[in-house]
Amino acid sequence: MKLPLFPLQTVFFPGEQVPLHIFEERYKVLITDCREHAATFGIPVYINDSVAYGTEVQLVEVVNSYESGAMDIICVARQVFKVVTFENEMTGKPYAGGIVQFLDNINDGDDKQKRMVLSKLRELYQLMDVPFDTIKEELFNSFTLAHKMGLSFEQEYQLLQIPRESERL
Repeated sequence: MKLPLFPLQTVFFPGEQVPLHIFEERYKVLITDCREHAATFGIPVYINDSVAYGTEVQLVEVVNSYESGAMDIICVARQVFKVVTFENEMTGKPYAGGIVQFLDNINDGDDKQKRMVLSKLRELYQLMDVPFDTIKEELFNSFTLAHKMGLSFEQEYQLLQIPRESERL
């Protein structure tokens, strides 16, 4: 599938709300295009001078618009993809784009794994003396708290690439 791309040096996980401040001209055009056509775009992770994996996001809301044309937006991350081809400018557009292949999200994690991970997270938060918001086991998946597990940027990127929930847990 061909998708407009907005490379960033950050990892977004499916289901996550993604707040972005849009100020570059090319990305102002991208957001305008997405609004007009109800289109999604991809945020490939820029790491080690390349982009190989990322997350498709959908624009939910433009929170603020500034005189300069800059915008504060909220998107929701949808699904993980692998970048097959990357072009600095999509045909006739100032922003990047490329062909992506969506990864299957194989939801094969079992309740025992989920309980163990949640238990370890509670222990970690108690050791740090930080409140831990209880999450219902049936709603929990590895992406739910990925940013709150103390993973490095590189570890988050590796987690994003794993298609099986049982392996992510």
